[in-house]
Amino acid sequence: MKLALQCPQKLQSALKPFNDIDTYDAEEVLSDKGMEKLYSESKNLKLVRGTVNFQLDLIRELPSERALLVAPDVESFAQLRATVPPHQVMATLQATNLQDLFQLLPLFADSPVQVPYNVCTMDNARPFTLSLLRALVVCSIPPNVYVHLDEFLHLNEFYWYEGKPNVASLSTMIPVYLGLQEKTIIEPLPEVPVDMEKQSEALMKEKLPPGVLTTIYANIAILRKHIH
Repeated sequence: MKLALQCPQKLQSALKPFNDIDTYDAEEVLSDKGMEKLYSESKNLKLVRGTVNFQLDLIRELPSERALLVAPDVESFAQLRATVPPHQVMATLQATNLQDLFQLLPLFADSPVQVPYNVCTMDNARPFTLSLLRALVVCSIPPNVYVHLDEFLHLNEFYWYEGKPNVASLSTMIPVYLGLQEKTIIEPLPEVPVDMEKQSEALMKEKLPPGVLTTIYANIAILRKHIH
């Protein structure tokens, strides 16, 4: 399973070598020459997020067969599919209940699918419950469909994907988020984290203990062991 690490901007250069997949915001690439250079030179698969207009502008200005445009909802998926080949549009499989969720699957035929950790709306659900629910959904997806996991909450979830090569990639901030707090990912999360990106950025403004990067690297190594 390929890995896309999410992290605060200050850590990007230190953690970029650990990425198999790069994640970009279309508007940022178009407006920042430095980001444009990184995008153009990257040989990795690229997940491109953002509004439909910026995604399409990026594909026109910097065409790349290694780019996947991530559609956050059905409407944006339809807009992108009208212009971009199906294999370059990644649908997001998410709904308020399982019935609606499985009705979406036929709409996403021939396209890769992103499955978030909170694939169905569940108030006050524990991390293990959300992981189990997503695993049930993912295992119902046809084996010829590329599946990308958006975040994870429990390491044991990856055992359910053994023998399923179509579950091919993961984007996550958990190893960094916990590492910044000098915590490892071995112990299950007691609850679903809230605003990880904001909390991680706030921690970066403080003076970090000297062992933080070592803990982050250890977390990445542990995760690699579970996803390979």
